[in-house]
Amino acid sequence: MVILAACGGSGGDTIVCTSEARASVVASPLDQLSQPLLGVQVSYRINGGTQTTVNCDSSCSLIYEQAGRFDLTASKVGYANSSTSINVTRDVCHVKSESWQPILRRL
Repeated sequence: MVILAACGGSGGDTIVCTSEARASVVASPLDQLSQPLLGVQVSYRINGGTQTTVNCDSSCSLIYEQAGRFDLTASKVGYANSSTSINVTRDVCHVKSESWQPILRRL
């Protein structure tokens, strides 16, 4: 009998990875009332590298299958920025997706 485990296994089990791509970080910007905020720019650096910026409407996946230290900033005109750092790890097959809900307060 062969035991197949998707993205993991133990005790000598055969490991079979799925072909899906998992988001490293999913950002879901909120306003001060915890409502989804549209038109937010999310900038990030991985391990101190080049900054990348994406437009985020209520929720966005920043990059797929990249582990490391993410330095993140969410910004929108008329709102105070929100920043954090998140460490994204991986198992044998995929990254362990992290969620971030930055709260941007109106100025």
